[in-house]
Amino acid sequence: MRRGIGVLLAVLSLVFVVWAGTTGKITGTVTDKQTGEPIMAADVELINPATGEVITGTATDLDGNYIFLDVAPGVYDLRASALGYAPMTVKNVVVHADKTTTVNFQLVSEAIKAEAIEVVAEREQVRMDAVSSEDYVSSEEIKSMPVQSVNEVLETRAGVVSRGGELHFRGGRAREVAYYVNGMPVNDPTYGYQALTVSPNSVQEIQMQTGAFNAEYGGALSAVVSIVTKEGDPNKFSGSIGYSTTNFRIKALNKFTTNADRIDFSLSGPEPISTYFLPVLGLKLPRDKRISYFFSISGENTDTRLPYNKKFDLDYPEGGAPLATQDEIVGPYKIKYGWYGFFPERRVNQYQATLKLKQRLTPSFKYVISFDGNWSKWRSFDWYYYYCPKFAYKSKQSVYQTTLNITHNLSVNTFYELRLGYFHNERTLTPGDWDPGDFAVDSSAVRTLDDWVDVNNDGIPQIRVPWVDFNGNGMWDYGEYWEPLIDRIDTIWNDPSLRDSIVEIDTIYADTLPPQLGEEPWMDWNSNGVFEPRWTNFNTPYPTWFSMNIGEIYMDGEPFLDGYPYGMSYQALLDGSAGIEFVMETLWVDVNGDGEKQFGEYV
Repeated sequence: MRRGIGVLLAVLSLVFVVWAGTTGKITGTVTDKQTGEPIMAADVELINPATGEVITGTATDLDGNYIFLDVAPGVYDLRASALGYAPMTVKNVVVHADKTTTVNFQLVSEAIKAEAIEVVAEREQVRMDAVSSEDYVSSEEIKSMPVQSVNEVLETRAGVVSRGGELHFRGGRAREVAYYVNGMPVNDPTYGYQALTVSPNSVQEIQMQTGAFNAEYGGALSAVVSIVTKEGDPNKFSGSIGYSTTNFRIKALNKFTTNADRIDFSLSGPEPISTYFLPVLGLKLPRDKRISYFFSISGENTDTRLPYNKKFDLDYPEGGAPLATQDEIVGPYKIKYGWYGFFPERRVNQYQATLKLKQRLTPSFKYVISFDGNWSKWRSFDWYYYYCPKFAYKSKQSVYQTTLNITHNLSVNTFYELRLGYFHNERTLTPGDWDPGDFAVDSSAVRTLDDWVDVNNDGIPQIRVPWVDFNGNGMWDYGEYWEPLIDRIDTIWNDPSLRDSIVEIDTIYADTLPPQLGEEPWMDWNSNGVFEPRWTNFNTPYPTWFSMNIGEIYMDGEPFLDGYPYGMSYQALLDGSAGIEFVMETLWVDVNGDGEKQFGEYV
């Protein structure tokens, strides 16, 4: 019984480690065109069409058959030659990941005078061995497409639609799609959505299956999407850089801009340390054993069509949408963007990176180390935070995967792959720059927190002594109430128990200078001489018992909604049609139990 369980576990382990393929295979037969007989020991070479260099070669067996295993997706040339025959070249042979491409050769005997033959391979109109619905997109196709993400590439395929930033295949849900990058699964293990994304700039091929999936694919109901990233050429350097923007830095030109900047950079070729520096020390790798690399990075920061800190044109026709203007809102609750990566931070910020190293130690043994990652930081737009955007919650996501892939060809027809991978997915959701505990709003009948008028709208109090700006002109006028600020008065009584007469009054400090130009109105309600502002009561024209109800350009109270009676409309509470007075403000919770309202106890 134990032996049976052990065998079962071994079989299950083998099943679990079989992931999506990242390489393809080329097979075919070389025959005599006149007789149809197979040609034994014919040479077949796999050629890089860009450089003309021979990548690898093989020979036909007794039946004239040949095979190339472990071929990276791409376009190649094949050349067959044999003693006594004119060579023949087939160009533009397309190899797909996890698929077999068949190319047959019919060589002409040199007894019949003939030149070298070149044939351009054509894609089969109908694949006789196809058992599933498949679609492929190559790097060459992506170059000619106006896209900035792999999702945008997939949206161009039949049966794929995008809703809310998620892709749906054949009407299925987003979580019913299995995504693979370099043969390893990259779905979120908790929620099932696609977690890791790569830049189109680093994609060699995208394979999409939408039915009758192969046995190695699990956890997919709607589709399987397999992405293979590019590899570097060990004998040639190549690179690219691109930059695009909708931010023209001129207000007139930026009227309807999304304020977006994007950069794409890639570099590939022979790895420089082993290629150039080690030979100086006398350690020189043979040309066919060079380490190649491919590196790419992409970044995009954008405000989208719904930016924070901007005013919107709300006068739009029915069925339309509000448009953001270039005028900024006024107040202390704007977002102060910094830098995210090498771009100024915007509402949505995304970066992607790919690094791939490959070395073929022998003609039958190679290894590939790859790293793919994406990092995002964004604030979801909500109209609740229109006038106080710095309180909009922030999201961050960090996803990356490192894999080691070892391929060993045991014979012409047999090989095995070993894959090891580490996948990391982390997402955090936090409040905005302040949380509810940072707000201090007085909810008591007897004032304990202070009123303050920010005259110059800089969000910084310019206060010295308490005073009231009755006429609202932003400066102290003769006759307006003010109080001298007295720090401490020591009183000595003749009889302290009776307090019948004062012997001495010692004024330690008294500021008797009236409010000066530039000083802002401040009402010290609890007369403790300490400035404790009601932060959300911004720009109140003058202090009053119901100053929270005075019309302002900002919503009164904190931007976190408090509860209200069940069954009542929120709008009815705001416009007064509910029949009760509704004041948006925080509630006091006596956290430390001392019975006193203190900063940090307003939640």
